Amino acid sequence: MTLPKFMNAIEFSFRAMTIYYIKSQVETIKLDNDTAQVTVSSSTDADIITAVVDGKKKESKRAKTTKKYQDTWKKTPQGWKIIQRVVD
Repeated sequence: MTLPKFMNAIEFSFRAMTIYYIKSQVETIKLDNDTAQVTVSSSTDADIITAVVDGKKKESKRAKTTKKYQDTWKKTPQGWKIIQRVVD
């Protein structure tokens, strides 16, 4: 997925959040010719708006998440592209 497509897909979600931090860490990378298996852990801390009244934030809740991604990347003439993502 390209960055512009990603930004369009999540633009609404970001408008409803105040993000305090996002931390991602690559845990493993296994290369095999033009394919890479990558494991990434990610943690997020954010306020998510749950209600808006008269255009003003009325209620929000704090959300802390931790996820692990198992990604498969493929090298193409245009660069590395993600071809599969599994979220744990």
